[in-house]
Amino acid sequence: MSPDMIFTSESVTPGHPDKLCDQISDAAIDALLREDDRARATVECALATGVVFLAARYAADALVDLPALARAVMQEAGYAAGSFDARNCSILTSFVELPLEAREPP
Repeated sequence: MSPDMIFTSESVTPGHPDKLCDQISDAAIDALLREDDRARATVECALATGVVFLAARYAADALVDLPALARAVMQEAGYAAGSFDARNCSILTSFVELPLEAREPP
């Protein structure tokens, strides 16, 4: 590495908001696939103090309570008290349910 070059890196540890969002999104996809192995879904998550933003577009023959699932993931990750806790945070959602035909490959 040249002396006039700066090297930086980031390590996301457990409990980091980015990691928590990944866990929530992954859990949502897993839950949809458990109920419908042909499900197709995109789930996105973002966090701010006391607020979870959860967006999903999916085609699935499944009934999954995604906000409750997000709270369970947060609780398991240790967000049980303080300014950001699983029971009392707000969860803002934007869900688009696609027709079941969207499960089929193009």
